[in-house]
Amino acid sequence: MYMTAEQSNILHDARHRVPRYLFRAFSRGSRDGLHANNDAHIHPDDTNWPYPAFGDAAGTQHTLEQHLTWHTAHASEFTSWTSSLLCALRHAMRKAYHWSEPSATVFIAVLDTANFALPVWPAAALFDAYSLQPRPRFQRHYYLGEYLVRGGVSAAGTGFRVVSLERLREAGLHGLLPELFGPGAYRGTAQLACRIRDDRDDLCRPGSLKPLTRREMALCRRLGECFAEGERGGGFVFPVAVAFLALRRWAGLFGEGNSGRAVLECEILDELEGLEVPDGLGGEEDFRGVSESHPRYIPEEATLFRTLCQRLIAYSRDERTDDQEPDDEERGGVQDWADLAENDVIAHISGLSIHRTPQASEGFVNPFLAMAGRRL
Repeated sequence: MYMTAEQSNILHDARHRVPRYLFRAFSRGSRDGLHANNDAHIHPDDTNWPYPAFGDAAGTQHTLEQHLTWHTAHASEFTSWTSSLLCALRHAMRKAYHWSEPSATVFIAVLDTANFALPVWPAAALFDAYSLQPRPRFQRHYYLGEYLVRGGVSAAGTGFRVVSLERLREAGLHGLLPELFGPGAYRGTAQLACRIRDDRDDLCRPGSLKPLTRREMALCRRLGECFAEGERGGGFVFPVAVAFLALRRWAGLFGEGNSGRAVLECEILDELEGLEVPDGLGGEEDFRGVSESHPRYIPEEATLFRTLCQRLIAYSRDERTDDQEPDDEERGGVQDWADLAENDVIAHISGLSIHRTPQASEGFVNPFLAMAGRRL
């Protein structure tokens, strides 16, 4: 991966806006199939990714364009993830019902990006940094909520868990989200992006909100527990359970002026009792600048997840009341991330090719460039 000092600055800043938990759907039909995608590691199909980077700006730009437009014939050093559990679920369902892949070999992965050294960036930031030119079927707003990880992630060094679609169905996914499975839901539709936007409308339409009961709360915990295996992966149960809850805009739970919200949140915490509560949610996604004509492209369920999880984390620690604003930690703990040891960062960016230009600033020293400002 080639980048100039300016591009490095853009992406370093964008890294602070990556949410802590990201999701991904994969199967035998994914790039390099289950050889590259499994519960031990997630690898891109470009086998050169572990080696020192090479190439030029045009090559990296072309790779990004080919990756983002799903041209699988072109090897990529990236894997795609999303802040939207809904997107991952719908993509998994398309694999199972449209491409007829067995649901036992279609998987949902959740990744913890808390290690700031993990090279992961918003797709929209890469779109900007590399001046990708929009055209029909290739617009910046198509990639809101998508994140690209450069290189592979391994269960030995990075927190992630993998669960099959079949197991989620057995745990009650249909009972939580019947709209995704009904005959009118086009559960196997090939039009993924359109179907996701329609799902979002169905689950969050103000006029059709459903009441949240203990049954749904317990069901979300059971779905979250699918992502734990004994002691391993226990830290994912709480956030994944909340992510499932946030797929629907429940009556009384979201929005201002809901007198019963505190009661519902206490009941949720009661159902999630005993689970490991995360100490932060990573960066807050930046959807500023999105045209008013494109609001349906914003992953509302990811925004609802952050709002709900922040409140539950705070209530679990008795840190706030209804009229208090989220503090810095609730907003994602970005300040803590900036203080990570330099050797952790170096270990994960050694595959980047930083091209320093004479125009690079000699004033403020970007710590990212100070550590990586050489061709490695």
